Amino acid sequence: MPRASAEYIKRQSITLPPTEEQKLIVDYIDSITNKVNKTLSSYNSQIDRLKEYKTILINQAVTGKLKVS
Repeated sequence: MPRASAEYIKRQSITLPPTEEQKLIVDYIDSITNKVNKTLSSYNSQIDRLKEYKTILINQAVTGKLKVS
């Protein structure tokens, strides 16, 4: 597959949105990132609680404290 030379890439121009629009884009991405991070944190906490519950259930089943039918 052919590659673009460094010289070709240097000659290319990139159009950027105005600074104010860039700030709005960054704010939007930050907002979404915060929501994703909060959701991940919540899911990780739930996973940790479920693992703890699983351990407790196994312990109770093995020690006869849990009636398994």
